[in-house]
Amino acid sequence: KPQSIEEENDEEEEEEFEPKSRMVEGAPVYIRDPHYSWIPATIESAEDDKKRVKVKVRLPGDWEEQTVASVGRGAKNMKLERLVKLSDYGNDELPLQNLEKDGVTAMGKNDMADLENLHEAAILYNLKARHADSLPYTRVGDILVAVNPFRWINGLYSEEKQEFYAKNLIWLTQGSDLMAPRSSMKTNQPLATAASEKKALGYEYEKLGINPHVYETSSLAYLGLAVEGNDQTILVTGESGAGKTETIKIVMNHLATLEKTRPSWPESDREMASGHGSDTVNIVLQANPLFEAFGNAKTLRNDNSSRFGKFTQLQFDIESVAEAKKGGRTVPSSHLAGSKCITYLLEKSRVVSVSEGERTFHIFYQLLGAPDDDKRKIWEEGLIGASTSDFSYLSKTSPD
Repeated sequence: KPQSIEEENDEEEEEEFEPKSRMVEGAPVYIRDPHYSWIPATIESAEDDKKRVKVKVRLPGDWEEQTVASVGRGAKNMKLERLVKLSDYGNDELPLQNLEKDGVTAMGKNDMADLENLHEAAILYNLKARHADSLPYTRVGDILVAVNPFRWINGLYSEEKQEFYAKNLIWLTQGSDLMAPRSSMKTNQPLATAASEKKALGYEYEKLGINPHVYETSSLAYLGLAVEGNDQTILVTGESGAGKTETIKIVMNHLATLEKTRPSWPESDREMASGHGSDTVNIVLQANPLFEAFGNAKTLRNDNSSRFGKFTQLQFDIESVAEAKKGGRTVPSSHLAGSKCITYLLEKSRVVSVSEGERTFHIFYQLLGAPDDDKRKIWEEGLIGASTSDFSYLSKTSPD
């Protein structure tokens, strides 16, 4: 008798710790869709075999405005009630939505590692929501995800924005002596505060009061280089048209000019810092159009697509720790001294063969569009009065 009672108690304990299914009536989930990849829905009921559930698609109010729909595939033509097989999903469960406490509003996070339910659908919808709010940058831990907004966002790359990230990620982290003002402002007061940052772009502060931004990446790289003395690598990757080339330009420009944002220097030293290495900065930054002329071309997805790989090395002249201490600087000065660029995997076939609607490299069209005086210096007989139709490799492409 006692033995049978003990066995019964063990069974009860096992039942108590058995994980409950989250596929219950009313659960907000995502389901796969052949046209939209993932769409939000709510579980209506479970079938008797518990292998299928009935769901009802529940689209947000701004769906039509914020979603690119195929012809004839809008919300009005969508099948709202569906029967879904759980075996088609991982762990036989539908991915759950991340909702605010009201149970309706989708939860958005600066860092997707903070999402309660992290999966493909949650990542896509978090990026979609931030893109709609003109927030192109999102963190995934130490990784920065950028979604090309395909438009200019005022203030996103302003000088004030550059100073804000430099001050809060480089200068303020190294001690209060770095907070000497430019003017007669009180000490220990940064040029940009959380309030001014929020006012500038309407950002809501979450993690550390710093929103995701490519200037965060460049500032931390500078900090690791100048303070820790370690070489830094920034890998920019993505599909065609994602914005890799522009991102590299933004990062290089910020790294090359970060020393100018040092707040502890007097104005005379600041002017000297601005002039120091300015020629190198200009050469490095102005080399990009040259690379683009010979290595970029118009494709169906991107008017300025890089058709080659590029490894750019920025070389900095870093002050020793001893010299920095003598000058009262917690962060050693670091000036851009030079640069080295290695190109690889140039798409040479584009010179002789171009797909319909695309172009060969920019340089050919730039030569044809140059003033006659320049054409005479390069190739008078072949360029003056010529157009794309006069060259077999260009005749099938459009100069526009």
